[in-house]
Formats: sequence, structure tokens, C-alpha cells
Amino acid sequence: ATVSGSRGGAAGRSASALRIPRKVRRARAPEVTTRRSWRRDGLAIRKKARGRGQLGRVTERREQQMARKYFGTDGVRGQVGQEPMTVEFALRLASAAARVLAPDGGTALVGKDTRLSGYMFEAALEAGFIAAGVNVYLIGPLPTPGIAYMAKKFGCKFGVVISASHNLYEDNGIKFFDEHGSKLSDELEEQIEAYLDQPALTRE
Repeated sequence: ATVSGSRGGAAGRSASALRIPRKVRRARAPEVTTRRSWRRDGLAIRKKARGRGQLGRVTERREQQMARKYFGTDGVRGQVGQEPMTVEFALRLASAAARVLAPDGGTALVGKDTRLSGYMFEAALEAGFIAAGVNVYLIGPLPTPGIAYMAKKFGCKFGVVISASHNLYEDNGIKFFDEHGSKLSDELEEQIEAYLDQPALTRE
């Protein structure tokens, strides 16, 4: 009877009376990705990249851009009438670009946005290109991607857009595209800058 009684007592215990180890009872919810975790993970990735030298290359490129006097991340820009956005500078810039991008002649395509100063710089660039032996297509006001596309479509040596994009109306800029309609490399921009201190070229 004692045995049966002990068995009955064990079977009659409630489930809550059974002590389950805390490690078994505790369930962890899946981690929710938050903006904070993105930042934390991003920081870890950047630290690893820095160790591999990947960020070093980015830093080196930024230093090269800072070392250049006129070209920024998107061509040459500034307030019209002040260096470098003057007619005299645009003439020298056209001559320097022609020497680097079309040393044996060819054709350049020039477009612009609707800023009034664009017509002034258009004339200066045209004069500089022609004096350096480069023919010019003046395509008029056109969006920047369209100018890059048309330069490639017409088989030009390079394209030029006169625009300061979202900058103030008083500003303007000059940006170059290569024969493939792509932004110039840092090396080509540095070569152009090397000629900017020289007088504009006039071929016979």
C-alpha cells in the first residue's frame, strides 16, 4: 500500500510543481535588426575594412582631390565672375582639355543648362577648342546625362556640360565626359590642370 500510495502521489503532482531548469524554460526571441544595430554592424565592417586597407584607398582619392586646385568631385564650379569661373579661365581650360583629350584633333560636343552665364562660357569654350584644333558641336540646353550620351553617340572625342546643377543661379560649372560618355578619371583631370598655367594654344 505504501508503494502504491507513493506512486499515486507522484502522479498526482501538478505540472507547476515540477521544477524545470531555468535554462530550459527560458526562450530567447530572435534579434530584431534596428538602426542602432545597423550602425554597430557598419562600424565593425569599417574597422575591418580599415585593417585591409580598403578605406585607405578612399582616403587617398580624397587627398588627391584636395590636392587639385580647380577640379572638384564634379568638374569645376564657382560663382560667375570670380576665379575660376571667368571667361579667361574657361578659354585656358578649353585649350588644356583639348591638349589632353584630343591632341590629334577631333570633335567636342558642348551643352549647357539654362543659366544665362552658360552662353558666355559656351562661346569661350568654343573659341578655346577651335583655336586648339578641335571642332565643336553646340547642342544647346540639355540635361547632363543627355550630353554624355550624345557625345558618345556622335563619336566625339569628349563632351562638355556647362552647369552648376543644384547650386545657386549665380554659380556655374564646367564638367567633362570622355569619348565613352563617362566622367573623366582623376589622372586625366590632373593632366588638364597641369596645362592651365600655360597660355591658350592657337594652332596655325
